Amino acid sequence: MKVLIIGATSAIAKASARIYAELGCSLHLIARRDDQLALLASDLLVRGASKVSHSMLDLNKFAEHEKTLDAAFTELGGVDIALICHGSLPDQEKVEQNFKQALKEINTNGISVISLLTELAPKFIEQQQGTIAVITSVAGDRGRQPNFVYGAAKSLVSTYLQGLRGKLLAHNVNIVDIRPGLVDSPMTAQFPKGPLWSSPERIAQKICEKHPPRQSHRLRSRLLASYHVRSQRDPRICFQAAKILNREVPQTNVPNSLNQSTLYVDLDGTVIKTDLLYESILLLLKKSIFQALLIPIWLIKGKANLKHQLSKRVHIPVELLP
Repeated sequence: MKVLIIGATSAIAKASARIYAELGCSLHLIARRDDQLALLASDLLVRGASKVSHSMLDLNKFAEHEKTLDAAFTELGGVDIALICHGSLPDQEKVEQNFKQALKEINTNGISVISLLTELAPKFIEQQQGTIAVITSVAGDRGRQPNFVYGAAKSLVSTYLQGLRGKLLAHNVNIVDIRPGLVDSPMTAQFPKGPLWSSPERIAQKICEKHPPRQSHRLRSRLLASYHVRSQRDPRICFQAAKILNREVPQTNVPNSLNQSTLYVDLDGTVIKTDLLYESILLLLKKSIFQALLIPIWLIKGKANLKHQLSKRVHIPVELLP
């Protein structure tokens, strides 16, 4: 398998590259620091990679994207998986007060990815196969006060990926939006860590695992809120892609067009490992045991009424659902 990793010196990218190396893959690495690339390439060869090449690129120099990707495809002789991992986490207060800083971060986290995807798409169409996977963020789900500039850039990429997925599906090219939750990496070094944080190695294992996905078509991990569970806002989210990385989903489950068909999936036990009704009841008990005493009364009018009453009283943080 031939794997192209962009932003290859990020924590998740390095962990993923090591797994692909142990599988004997051929890899081409792209990042902005040549010294780190050389060290990583040597490590991957020792771990079993059949071939490792690398290119140095400042990803904010958009004019250099085309020739760098051309060289990567030539070096590998085609690409089966392109994994885009680069990004930066800005100081929210600085970027919301300084447009030049905001533009720099939006270019890094958003526009540079769009530029890469614009170059990659025709190459994969020409191959008529492959997967383009992009690490985005749950911060792109909605604007949050602590990081809305970063979130806006990630939302831009995720929206672009949604359209690109439908465009390339007919060409047997799969687009995967990977949205890790809280990851303990150098980018988040300044934040206090807790039990809900995951390691780059764990995220990488979920990205690279060879086992076929379950019917939810998603990576399922307690700490990997990768696939933005948003049942109330967008039921179409249950259909993510025809394939996830190198793991195929039966073609009978793939609609002819994302614009023409919509797949609805019950969240409980599929996209998430829990039951939203139970989660809601537990939250209500934590919030007000006196209100929880009304549950039998609400249930008399039916389960639908019970869910309706619970939804009015509790809010489930979907980013943290298993």
